[in-house]
Amino acid sequence: MLAFVGLSLPKSAGASLLDDLCREALLVVWQGLVRDARPSGLRTNAFLSRSGDAAAYAEFVCQTFVEKCNKAHGKLFYFQWK
Repeated sequence: MLAFVGLSLPKSAGASLLDDLCREALLVVWQGLVRDARPSGLRTNAFLSRSGDAAAYAEFVCQTFVEKCNKAHGKLFYFQWK
């Protein structure tokens, strides 16, 4: 299993070009690997959040990874995406 995890600034913090570029780069790499990993059995999933609470997001990622990522492949999980 492979997980891509991105934590962006909350919208209230204002727009950030660098933040947007990093998030999009993560998604492009992840989407490319989703196609290539399926035949080999490698499960790749991604997590995105705009939460200001990094600890709660980390807990969500860990719990979701353990509970769902062994079954899911190519799934994008969101946490407080506002």
